[in-house]
Amino acid sequence: MLWPTLKITRARYSLLAEKPERFSQFPEACIRGAMGYYLNDLICSSNDSHYHSQKEQAICLYELLIGPYGDKQDEPKKATPPRLSTIFIKRNNANKHLFELEFTTFGNNQDLLNLFYQILVDLGKEGVGKFGIHYEVDSKVSLKSGMLRDFACLKIIDDCDKDIVIDFYTPTTLRAYGGDFLTTWNADAFARNLSQRLKALCNALNEDLPEQWNISAFIDSFKALNTVVNIQMKNRLRTSSRQHQQIDYSGFIGQVYFKKVPLEILCFLLAGEQIAVGKNTTFGSGRYRIDFIQHT
Repeated sequence: MLWPTLKITRARYSLLAEKPERFSQFPEACIRGAMGYYLNDLICSSNDSHYHSQKEQAICLYELLIGPYGDKQDEPKKATPPRLSTIFIKRNNANKHLFELEFTTFGNNQDLLNLFYQILVDLGKEGVGKFGIHYEVDSKVSLKSGMLRDFACLKIIDDCDKDIVIDFYTPTTLRAYGGDFLTTWNADAFARNLSQRLKALCNALNEDLPEQWNISAFIDSFKALNTVVNIQMKNRLRTSSRQHQQIDYSGFIGQVYFKKVPLEILCFLLAGEQIAVGKNTTFGSGRYRIDFIQHT
């Protein structure tokens, strides 16, 4: 099957936090917000020609993490473009002070990773978030770069229909047809959110989905699958220092079981495993993994 030519670069960093309990409360938002302020200061202080290249890189990284910078914020938009990066931070079960940060970018952004790492180290020394939490960054970085197919196809063994389980391990909120947000499982909303996000990422990078990736057929076929749902609500609230208000990051977590999933649908689902789905993907929400059910 022909796959979208969506390039992915994924880097993983180990962080050793001095106050792990506080750092574990929305660490993605802490890091992303602190990087936004840091990059803005860096851009404003890099006005002479000597720092022109650094300023350009800083603007590119800012737009990956935060959104349009400067004058671009005032440009009219037909639709909000997707963020071309995600940050996900997972706590190590064996060492409560150790966290793994996964930084994923879509498109040709590998040249920005040195700047990302430099800022990550500096912020660890300065402290991040409301409590100014300090951390150290392990210099051993795990890096993988390739096309979407290189990441997603690793689980495909043959073209037989599969029984699978989708495990949503971070809170997931879906946008229903019509605009309402859902914090419970809905097959139609999930299929639409996944296909729309995949299409939006490709469009943002001036790419097209292959004709084989028929979105309408995927949505209809996905809704017709037999499922068993085992999910629960996960409530998460945080106070934004920029907006000075509480923001709701709640959503559902848990498992959804599927029987006899055709390869065409499985490819969409495996793509979603790499790009996340729903609301607040930039902050680590909407992540899931696919496991194949082995019958004995």
